[in-house]
Amino acid sequence: MLSFELILQGDRMPEVRRMLVEAEEQGKEAVDSEGRFYQTLLQGRMVQWLFSPETATDATQLTEGLRHVVAGVNGG
Repeated sequence: MLSFELILQGDRMPEVRRMLVEAEEQGKEAVDSEGRFYQTLLQGRMVQWLFSPETATDATQLTEGLRHVVAGVNGG
């Protein structure tokens, strides 16, 4: 998980910001909807949007993740 100190320095360190966006893109293939849900809760959608509005988790993805979490809690 990214520290907020690093996230807040994104404007001052464009190379680090670019690397973080690339790393997120590479990891998306391996992340399922539950992972997106938990990641969004931990990091916050706003932080995702600040780095890359085009690739930030959207409402549909967040909702699907929540459905999987609820199904898991209910044994389904």
